[in-house]
This record gives sequence, structure tokens and C-alpha cells, in this order.
Amino acid sequence: MNKIESARISFPNSPFLKSGRQDPFLEFLKKSTLDIESKEEIDDADYLFLYPNHLNEMVNICKTNKNKILIFVTSESLTPDFNLFDYAIAYDPMTFGDRYCQFNYQAQLFEYLLEDIVPQDIITQKTRFCNFLYSNPNSHKNRDLIFHKLSKYKKVDSLGTYLRNVVQTVSHRHSENFFMDSVHEKKPYKFSIAFENACHTGYNTEKIISSMLANTIPIYWGDNEISKYYNPESFINCNDYETFDDVVKKVIELDQDDEKYLNVLRRSWKTDNQIQFLQTQKDNLIEFINHIFSQPVHKANRKPIGTFNDFYSKHLFSCRYKWDEYYKKIHRWGHLVKKKIIRNNY
Repeated sequence: MNKIESARISFPNSPFLKSGRQDPFLEFLKKSTLDIESKEEIDDADYLFLYPNHLNEMVNICKTNKNKILIFVTSESLTPDFNLFDYAIAYDPMTFGDRYCQFNYQAQLFEYLLEDIVPQDIITQKTRFCNFLYSNPNSHKNRDLIFHKLSKYKKVDSLGTYLRNVVQTVSHRHSENFFMDSVHEKKPYKFSIAFENACHTGYNTEKIISSMLANTIPIYWGDNEISKYYNPESFINCNDYETFDDVVKKVIELDQDDEKYLNVLRRSWKTDNQIQFLQTQKDNLIEFINHIFSQPVHKANRKPIGTFNDFYSKHLFSCRYKWDEYYKKIHRWGHLVKKKIIRNNY
């Protein structure tokens, strides 16, 4: 089907644009073969791409722009709400007519080749044991757990603002060059703790990619289908072990045997099938978006419309402003309690 006209799109709540950075998904669309016009103002656009990073803002935009085509896109581990959106692009391995496309945000948008060339003298460059580079104190408890368990064997350097135990400064989490800076900061280490914020099938992020680019062995937890994206022989997948104590034993085994360590480190990060899998996923996304744009705007609507649907969207987060204040207080209180518990337990 031929395109009707250039698609007028907007990213009104992009967390990247709000902090003065380039939005990687918008840049991906601009580099594609799609015929689009990017608009800063909502009123000038027919298609709104919305992120769930600030839920209240997202829901409010959905409520006030029902006449527009709303497309959910995420770099976080959230499943889309099709009561609010016409279409969605997310991590979940599912089908939903022509309204959904699975797309691994970070694996696709960080356009860096994972070269399999490991320097012969790499072991001499590894002067430190393991890094832990995080700023979020509210992730799944398993991330703290592996940090403390490994720390009983050797010091794990916490480079970020959370559980920080080193003096060197690192890049700010939301700086423009954070990704490549994090690669540089991980390079002296033999291992990297690459734990996601959450366990969500299909959701894997830059944490494992930056660890691989730094020529460290990632210790990974999160996506239980991570082996669809990266060679399982090239990293430690915590999903393959019964307990985290078993994971620690594996790390110690590799740390104390250079030959075994290098045998894992020199494995290809991706197999040919995985490279093809990601390319197919990217091609499917272009076809998916092209399908949306290649129909008249009034025919692209897929949101349910009617009494209960209006009631649903009207009352979703209806007390959002009060909730914002409650959330901030709970967040601060929870952070303080968590720090106290950690001090008492370790």
C-alpha cells in the first residue's frame, strides 16, 4: 500500500528530549526508509509516540488526545495498555493483531558492533575484579544480593551513586556519552554485574552490551530469554544456576583459572543466527510502522471507543497530583529504610 503522505509524528514526553539528549528511537526512525515529519508540538502531529517513564504525564496525554493515533514505545520493562493506545512497541514476545510489534530497544538502537577480537594480553589489562555500576536503589533485590555475595569473596567496586565504595568519579547516568563512558569505566575489570532492574521476558538492556564491549565477562540476570540475543557461552547467565551461591562459585572458578576465564571471554558475543534474529526484528518494526503510516489517519485508529473505555481512561490516575506527592515521600522513606536494612545485614 502506498503512503498517503508524510507521517507527522511527535515525541511529547520523551525522557531523552526532556533532558536535552537525542531520542534514540526517533533517530532510528529518521534513519529508516519511513517518510516522516517530526513535530515538536502535539497539535501539529497526527501520531504521538509516548513513553511510560512518567506515568501520570503519559496517561494525561492519552486522555486529552484520543483523536490522535497513540503509539506506546518503551525502553523500560513495562507491558503496554491497549485500552489507551492504538499501537505498541515493547519487549514482550506476544502477538496482538496489527497493533503490536516486539522490539528490543537497547540491542537495536545502540549501533555498536560487538567485535569478537580480544587482545592476546587482555589478562594483563584486567587489574580489577568486578564492577557494579548503578544509580537506581529500587531495583529487584537480586541485584543487591549478588553484589554482597560476591563482595565476600573479593571487593566489588561500586562505581555508581548506589552502594558507592570507590573514590573515582564516573559519568552521570543521564549524560549524553554515558553509554560509551561506562564501557571505558568497565575495561579494567574481569567481570561486570549486569543485572536488570526487573525480570521481564524479552527485556534486556545496555547493561550487558556495555559489559561485553569492555571485554569483561557479564554476570547477567533479568531476561529469561537472553540467550536468544547473545551467545550463552560468552557470559554467566544466572538463569542457568539453581542459586546465586552457585553463580558465585562459577565466578570464583573463572577468576582463579586464567585459561578457563579466557575460554569464556574469547567466545563470540553473537552467533550468526542471533545476528539474523535482530535484523529480522528490525525489519519487522519498519514494516509495522509503515503499515500504520500507510493508511489514512482516520482508519489507523485501533483504540476501543465507548462508555466503559471512556470511564477507564477518565479515572485512571484520577488522583495523580496527590499521588505524585505521596510517591515522592514513599520513595524517600523506602530508600532510607533500605539503606538501614543493608547496613544491619552486611
